[in-house]
Amino acid sequence: TAADRFEELRSMLLGRDRKQIMRLLGAPPTASVGFGVSIVTRGKPLTFLHAPTWYYPFDANRRQAIAIQFTANRARGIEFIGELD
Repeated sequence: TAADRFEELRSMLLGRDRKQIMRLLGAPPTASVGFGVSIVTRGKPLTFLHAPTWYYPFDANRRQAIAIQFTANRARGIEFIGELD
């Protein structure tokens, strides 16, 4: 079921760093810095690597996705967006 696949993916990603997740899933199609959030880039352009939340499609046909929240470069939260079967 979708719930089982989500839990499997969640346990596989939690605690991993951004580079590990990029190797597994590729660059995120969407990322969010967040409203009112300041990011220090030391003069470099802001990229998805600075974003504390990355979004990936889970099941495009069902319009489902996952959000990965990072703290100190590690995935600390994985949320499902959409309805699980």
